[in-house]
Amino acid sequence: MAFRKSPSYLWQHPSGLWYFKRPIPPGLREHFKPNAKGKRPTHIVESLGTHSRPEAEKLKRPHAAAAEATFRRLTGHGPSTALERAHARLGEIREAMVELHAEGRADEWASTSALEDMARDAAEVVEKERGEQAALLAYNVATDPTKRSLTQHLEEWLPVSKLTNQTQGDHRRAVKELLAFLRVEDCLPCDVGEKEATAFVDWLNGGDLSLASKKQRTSKLGAFWKVLVKRRAVERRMVGIWHEHDLTDPAPAGKAVGETDDDDEEARPLTQAEAVLLLTAPEATDKRKRTYTRKLFRELYAVALVTGLRLNEVCSLRPLNVVALESGEGVVVYVRKAKTRAGVRAIPVTHPAIVALLKRRAAAQAEPAGWLFSECVPGGPDMKQSWHVQKALGKDRRKLGLDPSAKFHSARASFATRMEEQGMNSDHVKRYVGHVIDTVLSKHYVGKLKPEAFLPLADAARYCREVESAIAVAAGAVGEVDPRVLGQISETALS
Repeated sequence: MAFRKSPSYLWQHPSGLWYFKRPIPPGLREHFKPNAKGKRPTHIVESLGTHSRPEAEKLKRPHAAAAEATFRRLTGHGPSTALERAHARLGEIREAMVELHAEGRADEWASTSALEDMARDAAEVVEKERGEQAALLAYNVATDPTKRSLTQHLEEWLPVSKLTNQTQGDHRRAVKELLAFLRVEDCLPCDVGEKEATAFVDWLNGGDLSLASKKQRTSKLGAFWKVLVKRRAVERRMVGIWHEHDLTDPAPAGKAVGETDDDDEEARPLTQAEAVLLLTAPEATDKRKRTYTRKLFRELYAVALVTGLRLNEVCSLRPLNVVALESGEGVVVYVRKAKTRAGVRAIPVTHPAIVALLKRRAAAQAEPAGWLFSECVPGGPDMKQSWHVQKALGKDRRKLGLDPSAKFHSARASFATRMEEQGMNSDHVKRYVGHVIDTVLSKHYVGKLKPEAFLPLADAARYCREVESAIAVAAGAVGEVDPRVLGQISETALS
């Protein structure tokens, strides 16, 4: 197959899914394992897990870098082939040690001593390249077959953990970065102590990761260490080595284009001016064709302000999830795809503009099982409906000049704040927004409440005159707001 001078190395499956497809140089194909039919592969093909071309262009970069590194290594131009041979040798020694132990021959001094000598020789190579600590960790994991390594524990736990693919990927990334810092391919869990954890956090603080990314790494490692304690791979006192570290944010506010709205539970409420701007911002004046328009953005913000739904909960709604109330004065929204089990719920909505918007959206869909906001294309490891629009929302807020602390999740925070100001029952508010109520009474004795029980909350989801007018604009109930009005709105709360 002839490639262009600057090939993209992207290939789209008929299903719409994008793949990284890199041809293997003919002279290197003999180094790749043959398939079931005995044929050598001609291309490196790996799924990128997205239906979006722009997203695929970004996701292909690490795959391309890995492929080029493999080709350089196979042609003898890669980094330290001696080090790679040493790591491979250590892996073989560990397998031999495990086999001896499984066969009950661990006491054979001659066999184990010979393997230990070979491991020592390989570790000396590692020491020259990576330092004494890396050599010691590599030697320990190769010569102790009675203990599972860090990656072994991880790969045994994740498939049975019931975590989403995205969260599993976060755990793997955190462990991979820890091993990269330790400069080893693998190690024993007991060899990572408080000293190593502190040094790793210092290394994170010295990099360019955002504060949120650093928190994610340490929280995932902390959760994994709790699992290791249960598996008796580390002592119980070691469970806290990933907590209470001082993490810093080197990046200036607003550097990140995207966001993690579905996980950002600490978002602040929107100010009055921010809410009105987000709900009334006109379409861009240029003629560029956009997948996600500001009309869609305005509708999403309006629904979130009135219902408190998370972004992915809004994007995952279907026409069959919107059912008219028996009283005829609103609708019941059935949230089926949520962040937690408590998020699966049924809530009433009585705001006239939002009720009209939801009904209009539902009527426009030919299939009841289709998507209410059909513009939102799924993406990411878990194929979330909010994956792409979430990034588009972040870019749009930057163009509008909003403070980076104002996120989509801020609409949910505004709803919760409004409920508090109105004196609503706190347990009912938690159930309405899909939070867990951690009390014995709620867990074991209170049954599932009917949607009508939350009507006072739905009726209380109202804001000041300026914001209500903007919600009507966003929902399509009235025409555009005069732009001059925006300059007259103060930076106050939404009350």
